[in-house]
Order: sequence, then C-alpha cells, then structure tokens
Amino acid sequence: MACAESRRSNNRHVYFGSAPLARGAFALFGYNCAMTDQEQFQKKGLQHLRRIENELEDIKDRTGSPKRLFLNGMLYGAGAFVGGILAIILGGWLLSIAGFIPGFAKIADIVNAAIQSKAR
Repeated sequence: MACAESRRSNNRHVYFGSAPLARGAFALFGYNCAMTDQEQFQKKGLQHLRRIENELEDIKDRTGSPKRLFLNGMLYGAGAFVGGILAIILGGWLLSIAGFIPGFAKIADIVNAAIQSKAR
C-alpha cells in the first residue's frame, strides 16, 4: 500500500487508498510514511541538540561548583607542599644515617641528645 501526501494550505493529509487518515492512525496499522526532507533535517537537528545537552550535563557533573574546585585545588597544593617537605626530610635523614652528608650526622647527634635529655 502506498502512502501519499497532500498539502493544502499547510495542512497535511495522509491517504490510505482513497480516504485521508491521520499520520498516527497510519502508524497503528503498521504502515510508515516517508518523512519529508525538512522533517528529516529537523529530526537530525533535535537529535544533535539532545546529544549536546547530554554532553553538557556530563561536563557539569564532572566539574562541580567553583567553590568545590577552589577547595580541591587548595588541598592538592597543600598536600604537594607537605609531601615535598616530608620527602626532603626523609631523604636527608637516610643520607645522614648512611654517612653521605657528614654535617647532618652532627646535627642528628645534637637533636638526639636534646630529645634524650628532655625525656629524662
């Protein structure tokens, strides 16, 4: 069965045989009319806009609020600073124990003596 379209004063009629039917009724019978170029263009445009909207929502969910981003940046910076200091201290302590840096060994002895004297 063929589907034909008639355009009279911008009204759309779909013909089933010789009687006009609504497009929805045609779908109920299992017959599908071919979409016009303008309808296909609009459908593709709407699909593209929905995809853009979904991507923007994903970006918004990942980034969060500016206050949260600022707090995360501050905590990341503080963690890097403290971690760097601890790495330097640990490296210096290991080198002083190994005897590669003689000045640290004397300072470590002085600090150990001060700690032991306060512990008594």
